[in-house]
Amino acid sequence: MNHQITIPVSDETILALKATPGHAGEELRLAAAIKLYEVGRLSSGAVAAVAGMPQAFCHDTPQHVDNQGANS
Repeated sequence: MNHQITIPVSDETILALKATPGHAGEELRLAAAIKLYEVGRLSSGAVAAVAGMPQAFCHDTPQHVDNQGANS
């Protein structure tokens, strides 16, 4: 069974993300899944399921995001 969770997001946040509301939702969903993976609360398979992407892609995603943050 799948559940839908609604998170209120202000217009300012959407503008800060430089995204449409739909894309911002996808980005926030992926960011949350990656963070939960980093703290050991989700497996890579669960990240893939939450993010709606193939599991093979998710094996590289957390490292990719960490590397982006290090360069910022």
